[in-house]
Amino acid sequence: MEKCAIFIDGGYMDSLLKKWNDFPLDYDKFAKKICEITNTELLRVYYYNCLPIIRKMYSVNCYSCGNLFEIHFEPNDNVKLYCEECIQQGRLKIIPIKYDKKITEEDEERYKEKKNFYNKINRLPRFEVRYGRLQIINGKFKQKGVDVRMSLDIADKCFEGQIQHAIIIAGDYDFIPAIHRAKDYGAIVHLFCNMKKINRELLDEVDEIHKITYSFIQPLKI
Repeated sequence: MEKCAIFIDGGYMDSLLKKWNDFPLDYDKFAKKICEITNTELLRVYYYNCLPIIRKMYSVNCYSCGNLFEIHFEPNDNVKLYCEECIQQGRLKIIPIKYDKKITEEDEERYKEKKNFYNKINRLPRFEVRYGRLQIINGKFKQKGVDVRMSLDIADKCFEGQIQHAIIIAGDYDFIPAIHRAKDYGAIVHLFCNMKKINRELLDEVDEIHKITYSFIQPLKI
């Protein structure tokens, strides 16, 4: 039987499960069902996601006057930081955001819950969790590094001949170059997705499309 690897964009799966009232998916059953549908033997499941950011204030010394002040992001030794008084004198501007203790405590609890969840996934047979990083850009949370890391893994596993089938669970246009590379290396590329949450161009690039619906996952409850 030909081998496959399953590549899961965790953020994409989270959005689908949230749509279905945070459905408690059994990922082990999910992977086994995918292998049955594609008639393949599982090499490994790679799950990609980000740990939450803990928003809190950090105390630093002003580079100009030396006075202690607070900033809302973790300081970098290579960046010169200035207090508000020095900023008013024409120094580097810092956006004045403040996080209170309640926000920090909520973020810490969310971080703990997500970390425990990812640890459980990582302990499943033939599962591996790989992390991107989360950033706050213009007040919104944005994933960084997930698409790139997942794309490289898809291409590498196909290039090395470890798998004959690349099974992708995602909806992002950015995976198209990795799909092209996998196909060039002779792999069959399967896309498991929800048709209401998918970049339409992605559908034109894969070899086989499998729909993820509520009826598909309903038997796979924890």
